[in-house]
Amino acid sequence: MGPHPTERTAVPVRGFESDLLDAMDGCRSAFAELLRAIGADSRRPQDVCRRYGINRNLAWKLSKIIHADDVTSTVGHLPGAPGLRILLDTCRRHGASDAICTRVEQAMDAFESVVQTHATDRAGLDVLLSSLGGSDDSADVQEASRRQAFLGNSAIWGVQARIQLGIHVHVPSALDDWVDAAAVGGLFDFRRLRHTANWPLVRHQAFRRAIDGSLAVSSVVPLDPGGPDGGPPLVRAFSSVEPDALSPIEVQGGTLWEMREGPIGLTGTVDCVFGRRADRIGRQRAQVDGDSAVAAVPINTPCEKLQIDVFVHEDLAYADVEPRAEILSRLETSSDPELDGRRHYGLPVPARVVDMGAAPPLLHASDVPRYPELVQWTLERMGHDVKSFRAWRLSLTYPPIPAMPLLRFDLSQA
Repeated sequence: MGPHPTERTAVPVRGFESDLLDAMDGCRSAFAELLRAIGADSRRPQDVCRRYGINRNLAWKLSKIIHADDVTSTVGHLPGAPGLRILLDTCRRHGASDAICTRVEQAMDAFESVVQTHATDRAGLDVLLSSLGGSDDSADVQEASRRQAFLGNSAIWGVQARIQLGIHVHVPSALDDWVDAAAVGGLFDFRRLRHTANWPLVRHQAFRRAIDGSLAVSSVVPLDPGGPDGGPPLVRAFSSVEPDALSPIEVQGGTLWEMREGPIGLTGTVDCVFGRRADRIGRQRAQVDGDSAVAAVPINTPCEKLQIDVFVHEDLAYADVEPRAEILSRLETSSDPELDGRRHYGLPVPARVVDMGAAPPLLHASDVPRYPELVQWTLERMGHDVKSFRAWRLSLTYPPIPAMPLLRFDLSQA
């Protein structure tokens, strides 16, 4: 008995990923059949090139397409129309039938149909794949896209920096189960690209999670005790920016320090390093399931590289926990810390986490001038020796802005 006239028959919903997978599977099967037809071993691209006169680069790409574990990761290896025509003409000379060559053309037509349906053209497909992330190829494409974004954002906002650094130190508090923390870092080789570019550099504020789950403002003090009262929390020994080049703006729970107008280009390049300390910033152990400790650096400045280092004291309950990297969007959360941790704001940007070792960790960063001295200075201000710490690093080239990259430690209730 058929469906009632007022009912609709369910139609399977197709999506980009499933359409692309089907098309790529078809291309893989067709190219494998084509090479078998001429007696070529697809696992030996050098031999295919030498014996059959197929372009060496194309032979390598065909091998990848046919044998990759994830066939969608090889989308960039598919030949264009001129390359496909040359390949089929070559294979016909070595015995491939017209029927087999037609199946290859049909498979490629099916792929191009998917491209047109979901992305218009192959350039759009590259953007779509890089946004999804996941494969090594998409990571390379995404980095190239982020570099273009860096250049565009530099021109739009009128500022840029070579590197943004965040050094976080977590140590046991003198009281109870709490953690004291310090954050040191800023922008190296920061420059304006136009005279009128005022720029926010650092927020002198901190938040912590209260017992009832609400966010409370923590008391924050400059880590460099020699600065003027009410002045910017500069680490003067490692900064070249003058304090009077910075203006204070009062914000919720603290102060935002902004760079004033000034010279542009290389002659106006400065290093801006800030240091703050907040005691009892959080608990060592989870109060409820899902609690975590984080080392985060909010970024809104176009920069070539981001580096976040977190030094965890060996006596802390999570000293042996391996952190994971997250890149959170701040397009809609920059003024609302309550929303910063919501997972659906996560960006699929691959970030590398490196174990820097322990007792002591390796103090090396070729991009940061006087890095070992800066770490030692920070730890001394916290009253600890480097041999008592384990450290982790998150690195990212051309980080997206505005975003909140972070290292997250899952806490145990034990």
